[in-house]
Amino acid sequence: MSEPILDYDGYEKSLEKILEGVTKDYYSSFLDINRHQVMVSRAYLWVSAALIGVYAAAYEKFSSVILVNSCLFLFSLFALLFACVGFGICLYSIPARNGYMAIPKKGWGEFSRGAYDLLKGNNPKVYSTFLSTQIARVDQAYAHNFQTNSQRATLLRVTSWILISSFLLALISSTIAIIDSLNISQQKVATHMSNENENNDTQTSSAPTPSPQLLVPEPPPTADIGTGGIISTHSAESVQSHTVFATDNAIEKK
Repeated sequence: MSEPILDYDGYEKSLEKILEGVTKDYYSSFLDINRHQVMVSRAYLWVSAALIGVYAAAYEKFSSVILVNSCLFLFSLFALLFACVGFGICLYSIPARNGYMAIPKKGWGEFSRGAYDLLKGNNPKVYSTFLSTQIARVDQAYAHNFQTNSQRATLLRVTSWILISSFLLALISSTIAIIDSLNISQQKVATHMSNENENNDTQTSSAPTPSPQLLVPEPPPTADIGTGGIISTHSAESVQSHTVFATDNAIEKK
């Protein structure tokens, strides 16, 4: 019974397709994904820096309100801390901490050396063996680069949630600050109006009331008729208290 004829040509073509796909994935992880993650990291970096600048300007404007309200102070403090943490994570995630693995360990010349060793060892299928070795090397490098990109992607996702939390806390803080500032303004206006009313009342009560100007002359002093206020119409006054002069005849002497 004759041995079956194996399709070595098909096997070699399959290995070529596999090597082509693995190589595309490797360079995509090394170039495209890495470039995209760096751009996202820079965008988050600018967002966090802008948030920190806005928070600093808001503190200068609403410092009197923020320091008085403890709840507003905590919200503002956590918003600033989250923005600073996001800024630090962006700086940490931009460079690849684990690095990217190259396909050759030393240089591309080692692959030609491997092919030569296969030929020197009288290997009947040099090409297929070489393709299998090449696929394994590219696959190892791609797996390492995939882990590097995954770790950076995790940091960027955490950064995005931190920045979103910081922005939400800033919105809550700004709302509370605006409400408090409006209340303080209304209180100041009410106090100012009350003080003005009190000052006006004080000035009105303390100012002397001007006397009205009379348009008639002042009456003359009263006359004195000598009665002492008593007038009698039924009897004469006692003669004992007064001297009586008779003008018609003299008083007879007995």
